[in-house]
Amino acid sequence: MSELFSMVGKFYSSLNNILNVLGKQRNEMLVVHLPKTYCISILYIYGCEVWSFRPADMRSVDVVWNNSFCKIFNACWWESVKPLQFYLFVSACLATCLQHIVIFWLKMLNSNNLALHALANCCKDSIFGTLEKYSVDRQFNLVSASEYLIKEYFWKHFS
Repeated sequence: MSELFSMVGKFYSSLNNILNVLGKQRNEMLVVHLPKTYCISILYIYGCEVWSFRPADMRSVDVVWNNSFCKIFNACWWESVKPLQFYLFVSACLATCLQHIVIFWLKMLNSNNLALHALANCCKDSIFGTLEKYSVDRQFNLVSASEYLIKEYFWKHFS
């Protein structure tokens, strides 16, 4: 939990640096692109494939991400930023993290390395169980889907 607070602080620090460098007359599209590219990895991207995260932790990360949109677009905290995120093709942190998990395990399943393939095969039910908690259908054949189809599926499912 203390690691999460540290990551949140680093995220806000990076976001504030970007906003200060760009100044008041900034292009919002650029300001959305820069945190998406440089700051969001501070929160969750690196290593999220092997985390055992709690849903409350991911909700906290989503709140931080939503607050950054409020700050960029000068919105109040009670206003929803979901339409902005949808229009700008930015997904929630939970969706992105789950997408990374699925792609990681599929790469292991399709690996030529027998040890990785066996490990992924053993963990397949656990991964699908995690996805079912978030209402990801087993009907969508994640095992045979390409990376592009998985990303498209998660975008449609969570948006």
